[in-house]
Amino acid sequence: MKVNPLTILTSTRPNSSSLMKQVPLAVPQMSMITAHCSTSGWSSMNFCPEGNSLSREDGAFVSLPRLLLCQPSDGSELTRSLKRQHGPVREMGICQVSCTYLSFMSVPVPLCNLISNMLDYIHGNLAGKESYSDLDDVIFDIELMMRKPTLLRGLEMEHLTTRSGLRLNEFVIERKEQDLILSSCRRCRNEPTVVLISGSAGIGKTFLMREVGACVAAEGGVVLRMKFEAIKQARPFTALSSAFNQYCDLLVGYKAKSDWARGVISRLRSDIGRDLCYLMKIIPKLRLHLRSAIDEIVRNSANALWRLHYLLCQFMNVILTSSSVPITLVADDLHWADDASIEVLYQILKQCHNNLLFVACCRDDKVFDGHKFWTLAKNAHGLGIHVNTIKLDVIEKDALNQAFCDMMRLLPRQVSSLTDIVYRRTKGNLLYIHQLLTSLSRGLIHIDVEEKRYSWDEAEILSLELPDDVAACFSNGISELSIEVQTSLHILSMLGTAPAEYLEFLEGSLNLKLLESLQEAEMEGLVSNIKSVFQFLLL
Repeated sequence: MKVNPLTILTSTRPNSSSLMKQVPLAVPQMSMITAHCSTSGWSSMNFCPEGNSLSREDGAFVSLPRLLLCQPSDGSELTRSLKRQHGPVREMGICQVSCTYLSFMSVPVPLCNLISNMLDYIHGNLAGKESYSDLDDVIFDIELMMRKPTLLRGLEMEHLTTRSGLRLNEFVIERKEQDLILSSCRRCRNEPTVVLISGSAGIGKTFLMREVGACVAAEGGVVLRMKFEAIKQARPFTALSSAFNQYCDLLVGYKAKSDWARGVISRLRSDIGRDLCYLMKIIPKLRLHLRSAIDEIVRNSANALWRLHYLLCQFMNVILTSSSVPITLVADDLHWADDASIEVLYQILKQCHNNLLFVACCRDDKVFDGHKFWTLAKNAHGLGIHVNTIKLDVIEKDALNQAFCDMMRLLPRQVSSLTDIVYRRTKGNLLYIHQLLTSLSRGLIHIDVEEKRYSWDEAEILSLELPDDVAACFSNGISELSIEVQTSLHILSMLGTAPAEYLEFLEGSLNLKLLESLQEAEMEGLVSNIKSVFQFLLL
């Protein structure tokens, strides 16, 4: 490993930041201290043992942190080890100074690398795009480490599980639209609020709603998700049934210890009464709370669809009037919704309850003027409900760069070369970015064990032949998996969404390790697993 002399500097350049006048620099890895006058624009210093300080030529003093003045006695094992490696302790002016590895004192590796790169620049040993050429860049990185302590942790090598160590489930792109939706959630405490999101396939609609849902839940709100699918259009209320079953699961956790949960159940009995038996047909998990309800259903009942329509609205009315926290209804792919479900959603909005946030998304190429998606928005406006319409576009390059920083625990300048390549190949389409990154993680992005960080070869990535569209990239990723994983993905494609308990039931019948296979597919970035419900990662 390269050995650099430790250089202590202070800036004398005009208009330079005062930060460098106060913060001494030290080599992060090893070697004895050597003071010298470096390139023009910097002044030499003399070490003064009293007061742990350095004196500049102009007589000013700069305090040294004790961290950099570890002076073990000559008889210590550390000193003997350093002498064996680097020779005798050098004389520096009027005193003898010894140092130790900063890493021995638990200085974070990223901070060590920052200091090392600065010294590389001073000594003319440039390290490409990672070398510092401007003091402002140094200050920016230091301030970023202070704002985001996760950058100081580096990689937790023992926790890396995939072939490359690249944890794609940690690849999260922050979008400015998240703040808009979260502000709508706060607004809904005083008035019902609607957020409608549109955009092309793979642009990040589902991804955005998932992140917002996680934020709402973290703030104490309730999130009920419904996923509309083309194949289920002939079965009215399927997506609503899924959302209300989620609410019943929530009641199970609170029933024994919460007056609120018991109050909801009591309200359902009093407000809906004997008609609960009809509601149980499409919300089966109601039986967990209302076992004593009448199970007798009159066959051939007239207007059965309208009865269910009314009961679903009543059910939602009980939920909203019994809740002290915001209820967020998240409707994915609303363009596939059946007409009956759209009518129920409109009636729910028409009741104008506070604490209701309705977030829905659709694809641009599936809606048109007069489509039920826009009709719902128009009707909501007519009711005086606040409606935010968001048109998602490709992600910005800076957002992609920040996402790479967060996932790889690297500084922005360290991942900029990778960002340039990925953005150029994907044009900012989030689904394509995710699949391309999955392909790159199969050897082209790897872990440098010595440096404890991710590394990649730009020339090798640029020479890689990649599919020109998302579908081909997605298909190639699946074809490289084992036959058992491919079979599990085929089964998931027929189910659409699959709870873990249902997959466990199927495992015995099919003699397949469905859960294990889908968890592997999740690590490859092909499926998502939200609250033990698996589905394809359709961004």
